[in-house]
Amino acid sequence: LFFIIDALLVGILVLHMTMFRALKALQHTVVLFVLGLVYSLVHQGFGPLRIAAVTMWTNIDSHLLLWTMLPPLILGDAMTIDTSVAGNVAKQCLYLAGPGVVLCAVPTALLLQLLLGWDFLLCLTC
Repeated sequence: LFFIIDALLVGILVLHMTMFRALKALQHTVVLFVLGLVYSLVHQGFGPLRIAAVTMWTNIDSHLLLWTMLPPLILGDAMTIDTSVAGNVAKQCLYLAGPGVVLCAVPTALLLQLLLGWDFLLCLTC
């Protein structure tokens, strides 16, 4: 529980710090990535004195982590969306989400069927 709360607080702090004029050029994800690397190197450097919370989170199932973090990430992006731009590109998004996916999936499935000899429906679901 310590690690997840710590990660959320660091993320909020970095987001708040990048709102200042002097740090405006820094990208949020790049700063979080670098901080994560530093945190990992510090954690690995302590050896036997590893923090139990970090060790617990490194052994977690990746799907559980994805489904834990995905809703806040989607919510954060949805809250910062520019509605005028979204209205202008809505038809393009629907075109790519519907017929665009089908037009890309069918040739890919046909190529997999040709190369691997699998059933077409199996190739379509891969």
